[in-house]
Amino acid sequence: MDDLKKAAVKRALERLNAARKELCALREADFGVFQALLGLCESLGLEATWPRVNVSRNTRELTLSINTDTLKSMSITSLLAFCAEYYGGGKSNDYASELYASREFRFGDWESDRVIITFEIASDSATCRRVKVGMEMREVAEYKIFCD
Repeated sequence: MDDLKKAAVKRALERLNAARKELCALREADFGVFQALLGLCESLGLEATWPRVNVSRNTRELTLSINTDTLKSMSITSLLAFCAEYYGGGKSNDYASELYASREFRFGDWESDRVIITFEIASDSATCRRVKVGMEMREVAEYKIFCD
């Protein structure tokens, strides 16, 4: 077998072994807490869209998106309080652009289970809105290739 073929086969075997390890982790994982969290969202009247679970060898991560008009509803504060109590304190980040606004909350850490909840703010919300706070001008370098 030539060297290129050996290298390609080696990389394919490495990917196959990684996939097998991920499959084993999925089979062993307990998703009960995540399922309960989805049930809590439903009971609070929050529609969790695009729930995704990522599993690595040592950790599980649940990612949810929730469409909302406000971030100050009792349902949202109850959900965030539950996550903070169960997974430990959380961090939040705001994302806002000309077309889009959301606030993301992260609970847990890289050593254990974690949850990421993104609240997508409705563009016509009466209580939450994107506000233009300034303009930023950037100078971006442009490159081309010239050969002698």
